[in-house]
Amino acid sequence: MSGTLIRVGNAFFEFVNIMIIVNVVLKFISPKKKGKFGEFVGNMTEPMLDPLRRFAMFETMDFSPFIVILLIEYVVLPVYSALVIKLLG
Repeated sequence: MSGTLIRVGNAFFEFVNIMIIVNVVLKFISPKKKGKFGEFVGNMTEPMLDPLRRFAMFETMDFSPFIVILLIEYVVLPVYSALVIKLLG
């Protein structure tokens, strides 16, 4: 049971990472134009990126996507896995 839950969580967080990368690419390609897909990706990722922008902006470079991906990979996923194992054995 816990193995399945960990795999589902890993898949979800991998999806979030991919959405962040897609958001970065879409903003790089056409920062002003947004279609429905671009709006969906923005709505999914901006709540995670916005709080870090005031700390992770250097001149015109925005490092918040990189920081969020690192946080997911090295903080959120290990804590999630440990909690699932602890709670479900």
